[in-house]
Amino acid sequence: MVAISVRGLSVHHRLRGGEVVTALDGVDLDLPSGRVTAVTGPAGCGKSTLLRVLAGLEAPTEGRVAFDEVDVTEQPTRVRDVALVTQDVTTFPHRTVRAQIGEPLRYQHVDPAEVDDRVLAEARVLGIEPLLDRRPHGLSAGDRQRVAIARATVRRPRAFLLDEPFSAADPPERLRLRSELLALQRGLGVTTVHVTHDIAEAMAVGDRLAVLDSGRLVQVAAPQTLYDRPATTQIAQLLDEATRLLDTEVEDRGLRTGRLRLPLGSGQQRAVGGHRRVTLAVRPGALRAEDTAAGVALAGELVGPPAAGPRREAAVRVDLGGGHAAELVAQLPAWTRARPGDGLALRLDVGACQLFDAEGRALHHGRGQTPP
Repeated sequence: MVAISVRGLSVHHRLRGGEVVTALDGVDLDLPSGRVTAVTGPAGCGKSTLLRVLAGLEAPTEGRVAFDEVDVTEQPTRVRDVALVTQDVTTFPHRTVRAQIGEPLRYQHVDPAEVDDRVLAEARVLGIEPLLDRRPHGLSAGDRQRVAIARATVRRPRAFLLDEPFSAADPPERLRLRSELLALQRGLGVTTVHVTHDIAEAMAVGDRLAVLDSGRLVQVAAPQTLYDRPATTQIAQLLDEATRLLDTEVEDRGLRTGRLRLPLGSGQQRAVGGHRRVTLAVRPGALRAEDTAAGVALAGELVGPPAAGPRREAAVRVDLGGGHAAELVAQLPAWTRARPGDGLALRLDVGACQLFDAEGRALHHGRGQTPP
């Protein structure tokens, strides 16, 4: 296990025409020993570049990387003792699964009996024990990825670096791989950095989430904290794609959008302060098709069919008055029989909504919470 820290990490790439592209821009990040940090963000945000720098495969333009407070910025991969698993799995067609998993240990001149024991232990955790004497030909994408993971972890590296490790597998296989990998990581207690564009996967595997955007670190927190207290509107929508944003004007003790007036609680009023315009982030839980629910009464129209499952969410067009309308996502009762085009009586719980300033920075997270 190792505690990893990066300070002032920047990576600039110069293109053929002389243009400079920034992949990472002044990133400061601590990766605690023995924990799983999931790194996520939109495509091109710098996730894979960060992992390559941590692995020693790419040198930063500026900044430093430290393992247990020892500067390793100039050290090669083999000295850092990290294991890297990418989405592009490499297997050797002429070798058995057993031989491929045990290969790193043979390079370390580990006793053959111990090699066999450790290979078997990794294979059992990952569910590939019956495949040990087979060759890779004919293995599923998920099983090939299991072989790559076992080969990386069998030598007990100081850190485990994963770059979109499940992208080649189908959805059910990804869920199984996720569970197996978490069991393996917890058993080993190895420091893990898991890069993924899949926010659901990041929320499931990470003890902490680090969100990047355009090469910059936007927020780091535990998954639930990040969901409850997003620092920006972008993170709020990244963590819940059903979140919708309403631009509003600040009035005395409330907000106005279109001709609709939305009262604010005292804590929200204090957070708004002198801002003249704020953004109201509405999640489905704050907008419900229930006549008896507390909140601001709204008239709506069902746009699309409700989603299947326990959260009956559906897109609704809400009348804001004066010819203005907004498309939001509401929660519908499980028994609803509404169809697209039907009118709905809605209630908006403004106190459950999050408030952001005009630049998208958090002002208030609802229910008495304010940004730290």
